Amino acid sequence: MDKQDKAWRKIQEEQVRIREDAMKAVRCPPVREFRQMLGLSLEQLAELCFVKVADVQKWEHGQSEPEVAQRVLILKILEVAKEKGFISDPDRD
Repeated sequence: MDKQDKAWRKIQEEQVRIREDAMKAVRCPPVREFRQMLGLSLEQLAELCFVKVADVQKWEHGQSEPEVAQRVLILKILEVAKEKGFISDPDRD
């Protein structure tokens, strides 16, 4: 393995570490519970998160987890739902 390959491999390893750290830092509620709490269909949540319905199904069945971008979207949807009064915020009650 030459110097350039080693450098590329180090960059890839660092990207994986950063992604894993971000996944731990951005926690979101259980997807099925969240979706049902808001009365969203699989299709609606998929559309809001810019993913396929199959992705949402995998999240709900524990076969995969939302990426950081989708976690952020889910948290933002939850925040807006609380602000608009669609769901109660136990921290404010």
